[in-house]
Parts: sequence; C-alpha cells; structure tokens
Amino acid sequence: LPSMSSFNSNIPNSLFDFYGSLGLSREVNTNISDYYYPLRSLFSVKYAFYNDDMTDYLSGKPLSYTLKGFRYKENRLDYEVYENTAYIPMGFSYDYYILEEDFARLDSPLEKSLILLKAVVLDETQAKSLPYLKNLKENSAFFKRSYEQYIKDCSDRRASACTEFTAENDGFSATHTSEKTELVFFSVPYDSSFKATVNGVETEVLRVSEGFTAVECPAGTTEIKLVYTPPYQGITTAISITAFAAIFCLIALNYVKMRKKDDNA
Repeated sequence: LPSMSSFNSNIPNSLFDFYGSLGLSREVNTNISDYYYPLRSLFSVKYAFYNDDMTDYLSGKPLSYTLKGFRYKENRLDYEVYENTAYIPMGFSYDYYILEEDFARLDSPLEKSLILLKAVVLDETQAKSLPYLKNLKENSAFFKRSYEQYIKDCSDRRASACTEFTAENDGFSATHTSEKTELVFFSVPYDSSFKATVNGVETEVLRVSEGFTAVECPAGTTEIKLVYTPPYQGITTAISITAFAAIFCLIALNYVKMRKKDDNA
C-alpha cells in the first residue's frame, strides 16, 4: 500500500534533505512518530491502521490511541482503521510562502510541520519569480499554530486541491482548477529527471519545501503530467542495442563459417 512509512534504502536524496530540514532522522526506514501529526495531512494520508502489536517510533508506547485529527472508522482483519478528518488530496496550492532561512529558524519539527500546511518553502529566487504568493512572516497567520488553526489550514489546502490524481508507471497526472495562477504542490520527492507538462506545454519542475515537487499552473482547468525518465537511459539503451547487434553479427558470422565448413567437407 502507498504509505509514508517504509523500509527501503533506495529513496531519492531529496527525502533525506526534507527530513533533515525538520531535524528528523531517516536511515534505512521511514517511521515518523505520530507526534508530528501535521505530516499525515501534508502527505495526503487518508487512513491509519493500528493493532495491539504496534508501537510508536518515538516513545515506544503502544499505539492504542486515536491520532490527532483521525476518527475511528472500522475494524478490519484485527486492525483498527482510522480516517483522517483533515485529509488533503494530492496536489494543492498555497497563498503564502516562507523563505528557507526563516523556515530553518523555527524551533521544533512540530512547528515546522504546522508551518508546511500554511506556506510553501521557497528560496529567494523562487519567491521573486512567484509574485502572487505572499510572505507568511509578514502576516499574523505565521504565529497561529494551534490545533484548531491546523484544521483550518488543512481545510484551506483541501479547497485548492486537485480534483483528479493518478499515479502511473513513469510518473503521475493530475487535474487542477483555479480562478488564478497558482503554484501546485505535490508531496512527491523532487528529482531532476522529472519532466512536466501543463495542458501539453512543457513547464519547469520546481524543488520546494526542502525536497518536494511543484509546478506553476495558469487560471482555469489544467491537465498536469509529470514523467520520470531514469538518468542516462538514452546512453544505456544505445549500449544495449549496440551489444545486441554485435552479438547477432557474431552469431551470423559463426553460422556462415559453419556452412562453409560443411560445404567443403
């Protein structure tokens, strides 16, 4: 199942950058404590599954409680299923940004997690190129970090979310509708091998929020598509074709030699 918890050493470097920016460690597995509940909504987690054998990564205590913002849904195969009331579909936009240096100055991983539901993290060059986004530090919303405000921030992000999102073998596609130009954020780890089109027109893939992906979309309904091409695929394909052709020639040459030998016998 798609999940923010995984046991996999083969992940993009951008994920290490992201967790490092929060002050959280990520080694061979991703197992982020439920204490950092805002990350569940940031990553579009809709359901949580618990049973009596599971423990919290941070405290080691049994996971027998309801995660903040989640409500009990059902019991399925001895697992308690909870649904996220603050769920945000994949692909959403922001009204605010926060500069990387200001984000780095925040005191704790929890504070940073809450801010990520208010604003996208940009560098100075990106901020200057996206004038429709406002600086969060210049707004009173920067200081509002209560649980109630978190629920409101999730509701605001949900209102701007994509109406369709489809994971594909080589990337993903999404449909987004807005009355104005917006930067659409996806909690997909950034990789320079991603190529994006918006309504069929190639557009830049931005690295935002310390390791994730975003594209700029104009007003109206837009069809977004990101395709991942493995690095050096063209070179490796050419080498494979050349090697196959060389092997075929050797087999053919050997066959001709064997025929000549038989004819002379």
